[in-house]
Amino acid sequence: MATGREVTIRLPYPPSVNGYWIRTRFGMAVGARGKKYRGDTAAAWMSQGAPVIGSRRLIVAIEIYPPNQQRRDLDNICKALLDALTACGLWADDEQIDELRLIRRGVLPPGQVIVRVQCL
Repeated sequence: MATGREVTIRLPYPPSVNGYWIRTRFGMAVGARGKKYRGDTAAAWMSQGAPVIGSRRLIVAIEIYPPNQQRRDLDNICKALLDALTACGLWADDEQIDELRLIRRGVLPPGQVIVRVQCL
């Protein structure tokens, strides 16, 4: 991908970080909801051309369309989403993100996110 080029991916609405990770006797692990979301994210990513960014530095903007009016912390939504995108291979590691913008939009059942990624 050339520097400055933007990739846009429409994805299902993520579980909160509280539902993505579970505590086990060995530490933290991806739970059933997290595994399902990773699979759903990978399927959506593949159906949209599966771009691969590699290890470039990134600017990421995420538009969040919640499924309902329930109150939510944006940072809880973001972590599960970024971890799922790392797991499916969009980028090498979410540590590459130098600028991150979260934008809450209107309710849109069943919820979705639009992720725009630009390489620096």
